[in-house]
Amino acid sequence: MYFVRMDEGRQPLSRKLPIPSSKINPYRMIIILRLVILGIFFHYRILHPVNDAYGLWLTSVICEIWFGVSWILDQFPKWYPIERETYLDRLSLRYVEPIHLVPCVICYLLPEIIRLHFILPLHLLLFCCVHELQ
Repeated sequence: MYFVRMDEGRQPLSRKLPIPSSKINPYRMIIILRLVILGIFFHYRILHPVNDAYGLWLTSVICEIWFGVSWILDQFPKWYPIERETYLDRLSLRYVEPIHLVPCVICYLLPEIIRLHFILPLHLLLFCCVHELQ
């Protein structure tokens, strides 16, 4: 039997780790519970308009529906999360310059766009400091 060895620079940089269902199913149950509560709230708000300030009521209902839909769209990636393990040795083979690692706590606590705006300036700062020392 022949084993095909990949070129060192062509190997994958990370792999997906399975998340046990005992960890993800309780979170999914909470998402479903929140959806039910959100549905009950919208049902009440739409069926009980405020007659004295109809325009204000309509504006608030539209805003609440907007934020509700935004929250639902935010929950989609959390329904099937992906946990990855990065191979640092393969990263160092592919990229010659040293890689500065940001603490992984940032990656789990912040949404993607905020994480991007936090990590990029940090990498720029580290890049400038390394090249000034050389």
